Amino acid sequence: MTSEFGIAVHAMVFLHHKGDMVSSEVLAENICTNPARVRKVMAQLKRAGLVETHEGAVGGYRFAGSADTVTLCDIAQAVGAAFVSASWRSGDVDKPCLVASGMGALMDEVYTGLDALCKERLQSVTVAALEARLCIRCAFCLTCQKICRRDSTLRIVRCCLKNGRRLFFRPCGPSPARGHQDEPFYCGIF
Repeated sequence: MTSEFGIAVHAMVFLHHKGDMVSSEVLAENICTNPARVRKVMAQLKRAGLVETHEGAVGGYRFAGSADTVTLCDIAQAVGAAFVSASWRSGDVDKPCLVASGMGALMDEVYTGLDALCKERLQSVTVAALEARLCIRCAFCLTCQKICRRDSTLRIVRCCLKNGRRLFFRPCGPSPARGHQDEPFYCGIF
């Protein structure tokens, strides 16, 4: 697997989260890589119809389609990602030994099967699902009016309130995948 897949997934989640046109420079800063590398990956996503582009001073990239239907497998296909493969084969088909002449082809079958299983799993993971998992980690505290981070068990990790106080939060950001922004929900005891 190459890093293009990771860059592409990161970019797609970020574009959906922003919901607007984003330049390659802003994407590169968020992904922590250089803009030229981002543009190369984004060109592949554009060819696949996963992003829209606009040139000029206010140009950039925008998420195209529905985050509920775009899967990580779609993104993998767009960038030509192979998840399990080998750049080297053991043995030699011209050797008289059964093991030496046959292991390379057998391992290729194993790698191909593993790659297919990875892609099958990625069919069930959408951009919206990834964004929702990220955004459940933070919320806007209606009590202290600050962004607070939560761990995976939804306990508050950092907030200005003291222990034992009930905290009420609303999800951060405008994404409909996280519910209505003004809809408070009980998060737990600090």
